[in-house]
Amino acid sequence: MPRAGGPARLVAELPGEPARLAAGWDGAAHLQLAVGGRMAAYRVPLAGGAAAIEAPAPWLLVVPRAGGHRVAFRPGAEGRTDAHLVRPGAALDDAAAPRIPHRLLAWTPDGRVLVYDTGAEQRRRVIASGADERVQGAELVEALAPAGDGRTLFYTTIIGHVRRHLVTNFADRPRP
Repeated sequence: MPRAGGPARLVAELPGEPARLAAGWDGAAHLQLAVGGRMAAYRVPLAGGAAAIEAPAPWLLVVPRAGGHRVAFRPGAEGRTDAHLVRPGAALDDAAAPRIPHRLLAWTPDGRVLVYDTGAEQRRRVIASGADERVQGAELVEALAPAGDGRTLFYTTIIGHVRRHLVTNFADRPRP
C-alpha cells in the first residue's frame, strides 16, 4: 500500500500462513511462512518476480541489511527463537555468527545498529564496532522501532500505550 494511502497492490500469493514479515533494503519482503506444518524463510521481490524459499528449515526468517549483514532466525533452546547476526558472505550456519537472545529486534533505518529486547532489557549492537550495550527504556516492551534520527526509540508497552522516548544512550556519540 502506498505510504500516502490508496489501494493495496498484490505482490504475491503464497500457500501457507505468514508468521513474520520484514521489508529488506534489497527491495524484497522477507517472511516466515508455515506450509504443511513446517516453517520456511521466503523472499518476495516487491517489483515483481517469483517468490522463493530464501532458506530451508530450520531457518525461519532471513532479514538482510545494507552492507551485507543478515539476521537469520531459527528455533533455539526451550522453545525460543535464536537470531544469528551473519556477516557479509558467510553461510547462515556460520559458527562465528553471534547469537542474539531476543524477543523482539529491529534494525535502525541506516542498518548500522541492531536494537533488540531480551525479555529483561533492551540492547543495541553497533555493527561496525561490535559494541553491544544496554538501552535505557521500557521494562515490558511488546514492539519496538528505531526512528530515522538514530536517537529515538519508539515502543509499545504491555499495557498497549504507545509512548515516544528519547533514549540518551541510543545514538552513537563519544563516551565520557
